[in-house]
Amino acid sequence: MEKHIFNAEKKYKEGLEALKTGLFKWNKDYASAAMAFDDAVKLYKLAKDSQGAVKTYYKLIECNDKLNDHWSLAKNHENIILLAMEDPTLKISDKQILDLTEKAALYFKGANSSNNYFLLAQKVCKYFEKKGDFENAIALYEQAFIEMEDEKAAYMRMDMVNTYLSALITVGRYGDAAEFLGKEINARKADASHKGTNHLLCMTVIVLHLLNGDSRTAETKLHNYATDIHGFVHSRELEV
Repeated sequence: MEKHIFNAEKKYKEGLEALKTGLFKWNKDYASAAMAFDDAVKLYKLAKDSQGAVKTYYKLIECNDKLNDHWSLAKNHENIILLAMEDPTLKISDKQILDLTEKAALYFKGANSSNNYFLLAQKVCKYFEKKGDFENAIALYEQAFIEMEDEKAAYMRMDMVNTYLSALITVGRYGDAAEFLGKEINARKADASHKGTNHLLCMTVIVLHLLNGDSRTAETKLHNYATDIHGFVHSRELEV
């Protein structure tokens, strides 16, 4: 362990040296610094030194920004977030985690890797839910859904739909949950492969409106789905 920390500090200092300028070195060597910092962060993590790893990731961000390396920038931000969620002794605030997540989204998008952002967003949402902070979880889910529409990544939506709805229901936002599910149904209506799923979603929308105390809208939705959704009127979901 001590050997890893010793070698990590050595590599970290090499990175700092590469960023120095002087009489015979006019420019900072960001590429060499990034390689040294990358070695250092691996050693810090082997030594389970989260503080050392985080300080090094921030130096990597400085270097990779100058190198215009969007993929590395995204991963640097992601790794800080993951460490922050795992190690509360780092004292990285929830606001900082959200800010880092927002920046990671931009860099993943710049690297044409938005799917990696969606996976990260799921982890961060679950982190907030575990803490009971459904407000931040819901806000992040909604931002991720917007990004999915921009990237035409609707096929990934189902991975997040259930947990998002669970969060809305937990805080009693039945109307918002029903509205969201209604949009999902409309998006899938023409896809025969979603027939059974649509029937279940339709019944869920109706129940959510009832839970929200809106029996009139629930009855309207029942009639609309009976007319518009193929097979719904004879479905097992409606029978149950």
